[in-house]
Amino acid sequence: MDDSSDQDIQQETETKTSAAPESVSTEEVGEPEQKKGLNELLSMLIENNGFLNEIKDLIENRLEYDAVKEKAFDKLYEDMRQQRELPNILDRNIKPLLTDLLLLYDNMKRFEKSLTMQQSSNSETILQEFKYLLDDLLETLYRQEVIPIENDGSEKFSSKLHKATKTEVTKNQDEDFKIVDVFRQGFYWRDKILRPQEVVIMRLENKG
Repeated sequence: MDDSSDQDIQQETETKTSAAPESVSTEEVGEPEQKKGLNELLSMLIENNGFLNEIKDLIENRLEYDAVKEKAFDKLYEDMRQQRELPNILDRNIKPLLTDLLLLYDNMKRFEKSLTMQQSSNSETILQEFKYLLDDLLETLYRQEVIPIENDGSEKFSSKLHKATKTEVTKNQDEDFKIVDVFRQGFYWRDKILRPQEVVIMRLENKG
């Protein structure tokens, strides 16, 4: 009886074992899914590669455009700075030349005065020719915006326009600071004093 029971149990166990389904490894199930995900990601990268290149090109073009624009603005600012400085540079170079021309004018005026004092027909002819030269010189100065300082009619000394080189005494209060003679002509240059007018003025006698 015991032997038959043991045989029955053994057969039942074998039957259950043969009927049970085979177990599937989790690694075997997960591996295809992982490969699928990688393939999809790779496909997306390949598809978007052209788009990414376009973005890269746009960024590079933008950077190049900004660099060119910055250089253009730098050049513009430099040109504007040079334009602002140009008048000052020209003034510094022209002013010494104008000063030399004024010295020439002074010498010509002195020579004119000496010719005027001479009484001869020959000196009259020379004087006339000389005045033509003097007028030409003044015309040259005019073209450079150099204009003689003219008396305003008051005949009074003004520190803005005149430089007193000599004084004469007067007892008349009304004659104090009166201009009695112009020693050297003064000139404007572009509405500014290039050289003050050198004058002789009257000064009230100091009774103290």
